[in-house]
Amino acid sequence: MTFTPSLSVLDRQLRATIEDQLNTVGSANGLGPLNWTIRSEVDGVCIEGGPVSVDSGTVALCEAWAVALGMTEYRFDLGFDNRTWYLDDGMWHIEVSTDPAL
Repeated sequence: MTFTPSLSVLDRQLRATIEDQLNTVGSANGLGPLNWTIRSEVDGVCIEGGPVSVDSGTVALCEAWAVALGMTEYRFDLGFDNRTWYLDDGMWHIEVSTDPAL
């Protein structure tokens, strides 16, 4: 008998793996974890990372993540004193933001 996972099970497993691997990269660079969300877009996959909690070290943490991943900061004002960095790599778009709502 062959087990075929449902799409929702596979989706959860893939998301968990991506989130774990991203936080492993952060840990290897001496960084605390971020909360990650992953969604499918028409032109690829968007992965967004944000702080687990907001405190005086939030901006420094997110800046360090951006440096570790080779990201560029958006040059326009996103409002609410949030800063966001991005990386486009083929079908992957990754963002790290100081906004915990991501």
